[in-house]
Amino acid sequence: MDIRQPCNIFSLFIESFKLINRSCGALIVFLLSAVISLVAIYAALWWLHASIYIVVIVSIVYPIFLNVACIRLIGSKAESDGTSLSDLFAASALPTVFMIILHLIYALVALIGMLLFQRVIFSVVHPSFPMFISLLVVGFILGIFLFIKLGFAPLAIALRGQGPLRAIMYSWQVTRGYFFHILAAIFLITVFSLLFLTVTRYGLYKLLPFPLHSHFDIIQLSWSWRLGLILLGIVTAGVHLSLFAYWILIFLNLDYNERNADEFRATVPATGDEAEDTLLSPTGEGLDVVRGEKIEQQIPVQVLKASVVPQTNDESLAQHLTEVYQPQQEEVANPTEEDRLPTILFDDEFAKQMEQRRAQWEQEKKKANGKKPEDDDHTPIKMSK
Repeated sequence: MDIRQPCNIFSLFIESFKLINRSCGALIVFLLSAVISLVAIYAALWWLHASIYIVVIVSIVYPIFLNVACIRLIGSKAESDGTSLSDLFAASALPTVFMIILHLIYALVALIGMLLFQRVIFSVVHPSFPMFISLLVVGFILGIFLFIKLGFAPLAIALRGQGPLRAIMYSWQVTRGYFFHILAAIFLITVFSLLFLTVTRYGLYKLLPFPLHSHFDIIQLSWSWRLGLILLGIVTAGVHLSLFAYWILIFLNLDYNERNADEFRATVPATGDEAEDTLLSPTGEGLDVVRGEKIEQQIPVQVLKASVVPQTNDESLAQHLTEVYQPQQEEVANPTEEDRLPTILFDDEFAKQMEQRRAQWEQEKKKANGKKPEDDDHTPIKMSK
């Protein structure tokens, strides 16, 4: 499936499960690396007797770093760019800083919005209408709208390396015209998650040898049940990763659509004189075109003389080639005519003369160094202007 072309939400949904299946090995290595590094960091903090503030900061920053690295890993597999895991970790440092700044901006905006929202609700809503329901309904609608318009900002930071403010603007831009498209995707994610959770819980409720709601002791289960629960946990993790990959695929598809639209707008020919003066490269960058009236303003460059200098010890052959390639005097005297290299007409008489010259030259060479004529190399001829 080519995500660089416009795709519907259902094909992307199926592709997300295929993507996680293809990325299974890399995801396992990533999870093992994340667990080992996390244990090593906390062990180092305990050994150094770090303060509680440092531990809290690490507990906040490092999961964000792992989240950015996971996004880059899934995005790399979706785009098939072949980036190694070490390069993914190294390239996730700066986006992690941008992601933290983005979260701080969101928290500040959310706090200000809640205060203003509460004042607006109290001043607009009729007193007879329950205030809690008003806050819930209006807040839910506004939250869905903002999530659709700004929900791709973290992905723009992680996958495209954009800054926090640029990512917010790009998320707003890339969702333009796709509001209900993204809303349908969110609905599909929500319905599938609830359906999977309901089926899983109902199955465990019916199949477990003791009530799930009263107590749950894994020690009482047999090894077959323990293995089944482990497999169920792996499947659950795979489903959640697939839904996460689905959101990433939606962003990548919209991102490529936006890029293609920008390239199309850049390559549309302009009108008037401006269209004649400018060509556009495949990347959309302008290339200046030299028009006829511009050529007249430039200094003309013409070939006034063309000659051939033979590199040979045979004086007769060198003299002959020099005479043949000697430029015509009228061409040199009149530089405004069409510049061209002299033309040589090989007729029968000329061919006989060349053959005689060559035979004579080979005999002289044979007498000089005792070589056979067929063993000698071709005479190099150097052309210059």
